[in-house]
Amino acid sequence: MARFGLILAFSGLLGAGCGTARPRARVPFLADHYGPTTAPPSSRWHRPSAPSMPTVGAVEAVDTSSSTRRQVVTGPNGKRYALRWTKRSGSVGHPAGGSLKDGRALPDTGPGYRRIGSRPFGTDETVTYVAYAAWVVAQLFPGTAPVVIGDLSQDGGGHCSPHRSHRTGRDVDIGYYKVDNEPMRFFVSLESEDLDTDKTWAYVEALLRTGAVQYIFMDRAVQEALYRHAKKDGWDEETLGKVFQYPGGNDKAVVRHVSGHRNHFHVRFVCPPEDEDCES
Repeated sequence: MARFGLILAFSGLLGAGCGTARPRARVPFLADHYGPTTAPPSSRWHRPSAPSMPTVGAVEAVDTSSSTRRQVVTGPNGKRYALRWTKRSGSVGHPAGGSLKDGRALPDTGPGYRRIGSRPFGTDETVTYVAYAAWVVAQLFPGTAPVVIGDLSQDGGGHCSPHRSHRTGRDVDIGYYKVDNEPMRFFVSLESEDLDTDKTWAYVEALLRTGAVQYIFMDRAVQEALYRHAKKDGWDEETLGKVFQYPGGNDKAVVRHVSGHRNHFHVRFVCPPEDEDCES
């Protein structure tokens, strides 16, 4: 399996003081060292005072000069990270009627996540983003229970019962974090008081900041909880109105209500820039 990974960039200077080390055999796509990490002084980490979101659906700054792809993203904590992967996959056709060429399997476990789905294959980009967001949450909340990740696509893509989509390596189901750091073994519908909005929003925000999210399908009740949390966290209503369909019913929002997503949320990524046969 070709290796791909993530490197931490300190103080906004990409690569400064950031040597690469031999990847762990168990999780070959994440670098062994990221530099110093410290527990937050309270239940919150320090974030920029004026949060802002890049243009969703506009993947920028992906280096395509070699087989190794590299993209710089800003995490929820304001730090910049470099994502790195080897390009080999191809998303073909529409998510509800296409296929996946040379997909990459998300390992069973990794920093901050545990996969419970039996269809682990996605595009190189999908697997990178999903693992990256889980890693970020684990860094922001040391010792956090892993998030559970369900199906991506099957090997080669195509029909993936009982899903209507999940055929091209661009879809993935992800569970919610529970308060009190309670580990989840499967998808669970959580009441508002049981949903860890801090961690769940951090995961969603990390994905959104990649610019590679096309849609997130999420129950309206969960949207409301995350919307209220994000607003309290400093996000303005104009920005949140573009992200969430709640409360105004924006039919162009990224996070949309679709029934059946109370116990997990469904992320669909945009077509990778180089996948010419991919359809939105």
